[in-house]
Amino acid sequence: RGSNAELRGKLRAARTTFKEAGAEVGALVDRVISIRDPNQFYGEEAPLNYGVSWLLVHFLLEGEQGAHVDGFIRYLELEKQGRGGRDAVYREVGLGPEELGSALAAHLKRINVR
Repeated sequence: RGSNAELRGKLRAARTTFKEAGAEVGALVDRVISIRDPNQFYGEEAPLNYGVSWLLVHFLLEGEQGAHVDGFIRYLELEKQGRGGRDAVYREVGLGPEELGSALAAHLKRINVR
């Protein structure tokens, strides 16, 4: 974990990223977790992809009182085995695309960034 100043900076950047993207949070998350080609992730939309990814991981580890930590760990194990991907994320964390998007948007609103 970084310093509090670093964390606040990342959270501000994530909020700005979502606002500037002008897209629904769920659609952004779905697009990012569907990326399988590193060239696509690190391409023109790399800052947006990083912001979405960072916020998603923060939510899965810290959001909803840690309810999704075990599912996230199971997903990471599948990814290591080459059996990960979009559907595995949703299955292992127990949330569908719309549910995850809504939960992530709510998490973003609850995070106190000064």
